[in-house]
Amino acid sequence: MKLLYVVNEARFFLSHRLPLALEARKRGYDVVVATAPQTGEERVLELGLKHRAIHLTRSGFSIGAEISSYQALKQLYKEEQPDLVHHVTIKPVLYGSFAARASGVKAVVNAVPGMGYVFTRRGTRASIGRAGVNLLYRLALQHTNMRVIFQNSEDLAGFIGHAIVQREQTVLIRGAGVDLDRYAQSQIVHPSFCWHPEC
Repeated sequence: MKLLYVVNEARFFLSHRLPLALEARKRGYDVVVATAPQTGEERVLELGLKHRAIHLTRSGFSIGAEISSYQALKQLYKEEQPDLVHHVTIKPVLYGSFAARASGVKAVVNAVPGMGYVFTRRGTRASIGRAGVNLLYRLALQHTNMRVIFQNSEDLAGFIGHAIVQREQTVLIRGAGVDLDRYAQSQIVHPSFCWHPEC
């Protein structure tokens, strides 16, 4: 079984998905990681995971660049023939989901860690932008064998309320988790609140 992660940056993969990938490899999966180049992929390779460089930008929008990203993802899926693709963040979720359907990928997991800047802005242009992104999500998230992971209930409710996904396609988790072997637990002392400069 081949598992392919698609993430904007290798650093984000290392901080948020590495333990899952290593556990998958331990269970016999062939794990491949696709990220934008020069984003920390050296560490991915040091850990013995296969890396594929693909042009994906975190922010900004250029029609030519976005079409190029979609075409590159479609080519990647045809070359790697993954059994499962795990997309993380907005652009991999959107473009990767379209590409997965076009390439015949059997199963897809889409992780939506947050709705992003387009959903926090205010004003007419922002409202038009949100409507456009919602439409793209609705069109993209049509894979017959797909789960969409959310990290807060508001995003989950928004996707269901806007008829972007069906509830049975969704999973709610409470964050990506913390490695307690790396970040030791410590007692937190809450000081008394004081306005005085010497407090």
